[in-house]
Amino acid sequence: WEAKRAGLGKEGIKAVSLGLLIITGIFIVLAGLIGAYKYKQGSFGEERVSITLSGPGEIKSGDLITYEISYKNNNRASLQNAILSINFPDNFKPEGSPNLIVDSPGSGRFVLGAIKSYSEGKVSFQGKAYSPKGSLIYLKAELNYKPSNFNSQFIVKHQLSVNVLSFPVILEVLAPQKLANGDALDYLI
Repeated sequence: WEAKRAGLGKEGIKAVSLGLLIITGIFIVLAGLIGAYKYKQGSFGEERVSITLSGPGEIKSGDLITYEISYKNNNRASLQNAILSINFPDNFKPEGSPNLIVDSPGSGRFVLGAIKSYSEGKVSFQGKAYSPKGSLIYLKAELNYKPSNFNSQFIVKHQLSVNVLSFPVILEVLAPQKLANGDALDYLI
């Protein structure tokens, strides 16, 4: 009769080694999957996409004004299907902007397509506002896009208020300087 030895035998050591190897492999695979997920999530942040609408804040009614919209993508992920929409009041008439697609009397859009990672760009448009003195006009821009690593659409917005200083109505009336009683009078306006 033989006494059992304390500790593990050769087969026990092999089983423990195999178990530790499997657990280590599972841990490495899980750490890799979690790391890849976190890396992918960190490649896009909605707060790192911005637009700015700039131009004069005070205008004269009827003057041709140029506005510029700057957009910026500070993400590792590129932006797909980017469309820059502009909303303006009915008394603002866009003119001389060949890339602006006017959808209705109060809106238009620029089709930007793809915006690369860590890039920026600008588009400009011109128009005339016809409003009484002291009116405020609001121009609104919004960038609608889909990040390359998401299936959702995102929107970033910016607004600019413009004060109308004067209304250019020039009225000239031509009339005779002297008129006798009973004569016909013609005005030319």
